Amino acid sequence: MRAADDPLAYVHRALINAHLSWRRRLSSTERPVGDVPDAGGGDPQAGHAVTEDVRRALLRLSPRVRTAIVLRYVADHSEAETARLMGCSVSTVGNHVRKGLAVLRTVLAADEGAATPASRPL
Repeated sequence: MRAADDPLAYVHRALINAHLSWRRRLSSTERPVGDVPDAGGGDPQAGHAVTEDVRRALLRLSPRVRTAIVLRYVADHSEAETARLMGCSVSTVGNHVRKGLAVLRTVLAADEGAATPASRPL
């Protein structure tokens, strides 16, 4: 089977390569945009605040760890599929995900703890 026969795999590989190599570019006219707004109910400000907190926490991870987290939990790929897309072993993906989730828990808990005293009534 040729690579051209599987366009989804090609697109995944292209997205992963683009993500991992963004730091290598000296300059670029491309600018990432925030999430496309959902037309859901509820408080949009609270949802935006949580999304922004998670985005900032993800930016503290290394590009490889961030890629593993996003492929596993945002794109909902298995560990084996994530390993194939990243070009590494399944155990490497597991290590990246474990370390990344530990950092995210720490960062998000610290952010939540810092926000709690300011939100208490006087």
